Amino acid sequence: VLNDTASLSGGSAPTGSVTFNLFAPTDQSCTGTPAYTNTDPTAPYATSPGFTSNAVGVWHWTAHYAGDSDNNSADSACSAEAVTVTAPPITRTLGFWQTHFTFTNSVYASSGGSSNPIWTFCGTRIVTDITSSNMSMLYGGFYASIPKTTIGTKRSALDQARMQLMQQLLAAILNNIAFGGGTSLIAPAKSAYCGTSVSDILNQVTILDNFNGSGDSLSTSQNTGSAEPKTSSADANLVAWDVLP
Repeated sequence: VLNDTASLSGGSAPTGSVTFNLFAPTDQSCTGTPAYTNTDPTAPYATSPGFTSNAVGVWHWTAHYAGDSDNNSADSACSAEAVTVTAPPITRTLGFWQTHFTFTNSVYASSGGSSNPIWTFCGTRIVTDITSSNMSMLYGGFYASIPKTTIGTKRSALDQARMQLMQQLLAAILNNIAFGGGTSLIAPAKSAYCGTSVSDILNQVTILDNFNGSGDSLSTSQNTGSAEPKTSSADANLVAWDVLP
């Protein structure tokens, strides 16, 4: 949501309204019809509720002061306040990466595989993707039970939180490799996973879950193929995730 503020300076105790105009990226000279107009009658001057941008590019705010009995009207320049709106990153959800076996494997391999430090957690755990029955730690992470280990032992609250975060982390890393977004989110999530604060871990779960779903509706030119849940689940090394972190 785009918003703006303005203040008056100079003049003789100026009062009166300020009208804000927002111009779309297609109007770089601010000469057409504004995409959004809002007038605030009194200071402090601010827009409300603002405008939800509907296009990427450079938007421009202008502000018009109406003047009063002691002060002339005034206008800000079109170039005075430019706002750049970028496209949200393409992402795919945890469930997508869990089941799109061929595409997930290709993205993992394109990163350099297990030799890439991005797949190392807590200094020693390296997530591998050996495409053979019950051998892939990557798919093991996606399919591992959150409440219990493979032998039915109930996980502690800490390990249940860790397992939730690991699944979102794996998806976030794959999104980052495939589509480029979320770089700044990975390190703090890894740090929380290796720590012992359940609340910190669950906070990161929420952050990554939101990120992984944020661009799921956006199309991609990459050939992502079809879901292959039977194949991916057959390769999952679940035992590797019995002991955390």
